Amino acid sequence: MIENKYIEYSKWAMVWGLFLSSEKEIQKFMTKYNKDGWRVVQFQWTAPKWTIGHLVKILAITVVSLGFVSYWSGFSIIFEREAVDVEA
Repeated sequence: MIENKYIEYSKWAMVWGLFLSSEKEIQKFMTKYNKDGWRVVQFQWTAPKWTIGHLVKILAITVVSLGFVSYWSGFSIIFEREAVDVEA
């Protein structure tokens, strides 16, 4: 039996995102899950669907920090692996 895992990845980036490398972030993330036996089925850049409250929070933090802290919407990945059956 196959099990799936869907993950949306986003994060706060410091220094206006200047030191954010999307390639390194994605590779680090996929390597972590590959070690656990997961394999990537689908990868997609995320188009954010924020609520008004989430958007206000992001804008408030960005304005107060003069853009020093910004929100990176990131990507979504679907992983799958063969399920491990544990029978007694």
